[in-house]
Amino acid sequence: MIKAVDLGFGQVKAITDTQQVEYPAAIGTYRPVRFTSGLEAQDPVEKLCIEFEGKKYFVGSMAIAQSTPRVTMSSERFTSQEGLALMMSALLLLAGGQVEEVKLIAGLPVNEYAGLKKKYEDTLKGEHYVQRIDPTGDWGDFYRFNIEAVKILPQPIGTIFDKVLNDAGDLSNKQLASGRLAVLDIGKHTVDLALTDALQFIDRSSVSYSDIGLFDAFKDISLSLKGNGYDLPADSLWPISTPPA
Repeated sequence: MIKAVDLGFGQVKAITDTQQVEYPAAIGTYRPVRFTSGLEAQDPVEKLCIEFEGKKYFVGSMAIAQSTPRVTMSSERFTSQEGLALMMSALLLLAGGQVEEVKLIAGLPVNEYAGLKKKYEDTLKGEHYVQRIDPTGDWGDFYRFNIEAVKILPQPIGTIFDKVLNDAGDLSNKQLASGRLAVLDIGKHTVDLALTDALQFIDRSSVSYSDIGLFDAFKDISLSLKGNGYDLPADSLWPISTPPA
């Protein structure tokens, strides 16, 4: 099965030809939840807990709700235990069976691509074992993923390929592909810019900016509004429709 996973600093996005998932890019140390009402969301993405390489994790929304979540803001996360646990969680959610041969497409920030591509490929290739856990501690299904092939892209390039290739991977929009195409990928904590000319990657004009993104923009807006006398709710950055009296 072919799967594509975007392991972002804010969200993990993953897709196959038949389904897709998205969840916060956070993990936390697992411990059984002592009580459940049965009225909580039953979506597998919203109650994701796994055991991977001998360690148990809350993943995504469960990590935010039930533990102190970790989100490493450096390139080390892609090949770390944290990054692999997030990746295996995505493969588990998209699994068509408990044993799968996987061809994986993943991305790296533009500035990290050359230095990390080979290491990331080597880390991902091979057999990986992951088991689902119920929030209350019961063991769930066990999965084995043999990642037999890996393709790593500079992250914004996937958007360009999506526009010029069809589902079979053939060039479907030759006019668009022959021009100069730029993608500005604004993430939660990073911004990536990639430029192609007739599908040739223009390296000198492609770049990543770290520690800047939507989170920082919203934070600046929040601080600016508070500085001008708006009483912002604690759990909201914006919008504020009515100024204080």
